[in-house]
Amino acid sequence: MTKFLKQKIEQTQRDIQTIRESLAASREEMASNPSRAREIVKENVDAIREGWRLKDELKLLQEELERHQAAGPGPS
Repeated sequence: MTKFLKQKIEQTQRDIQTIRESLAASREEMASNPSRAREIVKENVDAIREGWRLKDELKLLQEELERHQAAGPGPS
């Protein structure tokens, strides 16, 4: 279970990083293509909401991992 949680945490962290990179690219795109700014902002709002959801999920996964590690050795 610990190994699964660690893998899930790593994947969630990668997903959050992908969202950050996407938002940074969006800022550049808005600067170079202001006519799409409204559409880009709507996409960013969705990405930010997903990022918040992932951060909440990450926190829960980290807490669960801590509980498993505190419980001592067991199936990993």
